[in-house]
Amino acid sequence: TVENLVKRYGHVYWRFSDTHGEMMSLKTYAKYICNPEGMLDDSPLGIYDSEFGDEDSPTHEMIHEYQVPKCFSPDLFDLADTKVN
Repeated sequence: TVENLVKRYGHVYWRFSDTHGEMMSLKTYAKYICNPEGMLDDSPLGIYDSEFGDEDSPTHEMIHEYQVPKCFSPDLFDLADTKVN
């Protein structure tokens, strides 16, 4: 749940733009997504964690709790030809 994530990671700052470097704590982001502004935003903010699963990341233990949803499996990059011509 959002409440559980905030309890565990509310202090962690995340990027909320894929094109800029702005950061926001998960606690602040949760306030945004759980109120009408975030729920009705026609261009909602997303969070990005380029260090997800890295051993030195504050959210490292999440890698053991996460499963890729079936709609994203198999990884299509595994099917791509990796040879460079």
